[in-house]
Amino acid sequence: MSRRRAAEKREVLPDAKFGDIVLTKFMNTLMSRGKKSVAERVVYGALDEVQSKLKQDPVPAFHEALENVKPAVEVRSRRVGGANLPGAGRGPPGAPPGAGHPLDHPGPRAIARATA
Repeated sequence: MSRRRAAEKREVLPDAKFGDIVLTKFMNTLMSRGKKSVAERVVYGALDEVQSKLKQDPVPAFHEALENVKPAVEVRSRRVGGANLPGAGRGPPGAPPGAGHPLDHPGPRAIARATA
């Protein structure tokens, strides 16, 4: 972590098939050990299956599924006395824009990898 300045946010390019940036972010979180083509194959295969079952465009269905798993309220910890209490400072007063997006946190795979 640099002490000089904050790292600039990298721009994520849209995916090749659907041209969607959120889909690219999902592929990047799904990707393991830098194997992006494998992640693309998994995601595109799942979207093809969704298209065959729902008989509609799979990208809006993907976005709807993301909205369903997105948390409604951000829970932040608050220091009370000498303890850090989770949930004591609920909600958006100091929440940065886009803080509730499910693809912005590392995810269960990265957390499990870090603790193992």
